[in-house]
Amino acid sequence: MAEREVLYKGLANVKTESRAAPGKLYLTSESIIHQPNEAFDDEIEIKLEEIARVSGKKTKFFGLEVLANLIEVELNDGTVYQFVVNRQKKWLGAISKLLKERLK
Repeated sequence: MAEREVLYKGLANVKTESRAAPGKLYLTSESIIHQPNEAFDDEIEIKLEEIARVSGKKTKFFGLEVLANLIEVELNDGTVYQFVVNRQKKWLGAISKLLKERLK
């Protein structure tokens, strides 16, 4: 990440249908990047121009929504990523601000 200016970062798991891969999430002026911990999946890089929608979701336990700690990112091609984060509102605010700036 040394070659890119990181605007926001934090620990995050990327959720798939079968498991969650722990790692770190970075927001740069161009991308959202998930770098997994060792022995997990490959890095995920989402270019801001590929994003169709970003929303906050709640983690469910036994069918009940209990924790507001998910960020769901849907791409223009329909691919959906879910990231489990701390400070969901700050993440959503930072991403939304960048997306609005890109529309100007």
